[in-house]
Amino acid sequence: MEELRPILADRLALTLINRRQLTDQDFDRGQGGAVLLMQVIPDQSFETCPTLDILVVPGGWGTRRESGCV
Repeated sequence: MEELRPILADRLALTLINRRQLTDQDFDRGQGGAVLLMQVIPDQSFETCPTLDILVVPGGWGTRRESGCV
C-alpha cells in the first residue's frame, strides 16, 4: 500500500480539483516548490453522506503481513 500512497493522494487531489471541491486558495506554496493542502472542510457528515462507491482503509486487511509484503 505504501507504494501506492503518492498515486492515490495525487488522484484524490486531482479528482477534488476537477469536481471544483478544491480550488487554488486551498493550497499553500512552500519552500523548494512544495505545495501543501491547507484545510479540507467537509460538506457532508457520516449521517448525511451519499452512498459510497468505495471505501479505502489504509492498513486494513490484506496489507503488509497478510499479503506477504513484510
